[in-house]
Parts: sequence; C-alpha cells; structure tokens
Amino acid sequence: MIPENKTPPRPCGRKSGLSHTISIVRILWIFSVILVVFLSLSPKMHVTLEFRESDKIAHFIAYLWLAVLPFIAFSPPAALRRALLMVPLGIVLEFAQTVVPGRFFSFGDMLANFLGVVLGIWISGVVRKKLKVQI
Repeated sequence: MIPENKTPPRPCGRKSGLSHTISIVRILWIFSVILVVFLSLSPKMHVTLEFRESDKIAHFIAYLWLAVLPFIAFSPPAALRRALLMVPLGIVLEFAQTVVPGRFFSFGDMLANFLGVVLGIWISGVVRKKLKVQI
C-alpha cells in the first residue's frame, strides 16, 4: 500500500504523459527564445506579406508566445520569472540591432515586445485561474 502523500514509482524510469509534455514545451520555449535571438540579430530579411508596422505585430506575437509558454511548462513563480526575463531580452536585442546590417534600433519594437510579454502573462493568469491549474 502506498501512503497518501507518496506517488507510485514510474516503471522503467519512463516519464508520465504530463511530464513528457512539459519537457517538450520547455524545449519548444528554449528553441523559440533561440529563434527570436537569431532572427533579431540576422540582417533584415524581405518578407512577402509586409505592411506598415507589420514588424510591430510580429514583435508583439513573438514576445506574447515567449511569455505564455513558460506558464505551461514551469511552476507559476518560475514561469513568471522566465516570462519577465523576456523584457530585458527584447531591450538588449534592440540595442544589439544597431550593429546589424539592415537593422536599426526602435522604441516601437521595444514597446511591442513589452506589451506582448504583459499580455502573455495576463492571459496565462486568466487561463490558470479559470482552469485552476497548478503544475
């Protein structure tokens, strides 16, 4: 008989379904951060679907994504720390773009990054509260 506060051991060291999903989301988040850094520091690429301020929308969506993923894969305090770290990442990358050919510094991009993070944190909080989810 297993005591109430103990979980049974997993057979053969295999991860449970939820644990496996969390690992995949963590890897996806790390990959996403690396991709944003890479794209931010690459020379300007031509985008076929481009309109006025389209880059602000892309920044907003990218940083919203980077802020939401940690809330799926980490405990709430750890997720909040990771999501908030996306704000200084966006600031540093904007300053770094001043030395990348075809790129330039933009307060508008920084604002879009910040707003994406804020909305991502807010959405995650609302969803967690509605679902009463705790990792």
